[in-house]
Amino acid sequence: MFKLAFEYLISLLVVTVPVIIYGLSHKKYRKILAIVGLLGIPIGGVWDYISVNILYLWSFNPNRITGIWILGLPLEEWLFFVLTSMMSATVTLLIADKIRKI
Repeated sequence: MFKLAFEYLISLLVVTVPVIIYGLSHKKYRKILAIVGLLGIPIGGVWDYISVNILYLWSFNPNRITGIWILGLPLEEWLFFVLTSMMSATVTLLIADKIRKI
């Protein structure tokens, strides 16, 4: 079986970063995306910390992550909060712009 220690990180970056870069290329989105990315940290952090470390609802396969843990969660999970929030906001802003043009 093929094991890739950075599987979660790589898949996260491949899916989110191109969309975020496109969003950041629009100057009018930059401030919103920064705020949304920052808001993802406390919201996602509290949610996941409780789910993983108190309620034990899920865990992370050590063979699929970097092994860097911050405040009880893997690095990839902290990046997930920021990057998926920014990606979702980018898509929402783009759709809203398209609807306004119609």
